Amino acid sequence: MKLRVLDDSLRLRLSRAEVDVLASDGAVEAATRFPGGGELAYRLEAGDGFAASEDAGVVTVTVPDDEVAAWASDETQVGLYARLDNGAGMLQVIVEKDFHCLIPRPGIDPADFFPNPKTPRAILDGR
Repeated sequence: MKLRVLDDSLRLRLSRAEVDVLASDGAVEAATRFPGGGELAYRLEAGDGFAASEDAGVVTVTVPDDEVAAWASDETQVGLYARLDNGAGMLQVIVEKDFHCLIPRPGIDPADFFPNPKTPRAILDGR
């Protein structure tokens, strides 16, 4: 799972396996470990509605469980989106399927990513 933070927005991108785990187990999590022992953990969970919080270095995003089920089973639905009042404005929450990159990146195995809808038809057809 990838976490992107930009000002008042959180974007989580999930591989096929992570979408499957979220749909079946109700949660998926990851962490980034820093030199010196620090850690930033992030967790996506299915629940009653949209929510986001941070506590002791753990970012938790909650999305509605009924929307997770529909999203996980629909190849054409890219993501789940919400805007949450953070007291100083709105926090944009974006949860999306992670697509193959259009330009291959060294060291990245795209096998578990979703097909990129912008991939030229010839590539999809193996030409």
